[in-house]
Amino acid sequence: MSTIDDIEGAIQRLSREELATFRAWFAEFDAQAWDRQIEEDMAAGKLDALANEALSLDNPNLLTELDARFADCGSEIPWEKLRDSI
Repeated sequence: MSTIDDIEGAIQRLSREELATFRAWFAEFDAQAWDRQIEEDMAAGKLDALANEALSLDNPNLLTELDARFADCGSEIPWEKLRDSI
């Protein structure tokens, strides 16, 4: 039996309360992993072309609009840091 199988089995045996706690923990864990990946991609310059394209759109409210859209989905993207890194 693999580790994944063990994890799936353990999750299936959780009570509703335990499952809710696990979901909350995993959502935070996943968000932190996403944030780390974005930070790594920014540092490696992988987002420079996209940032340059966005900045060239001549929309002074673009960063504010992007922040608002990502805030709606519970994600925090450091747009100012991204902009400053290019």
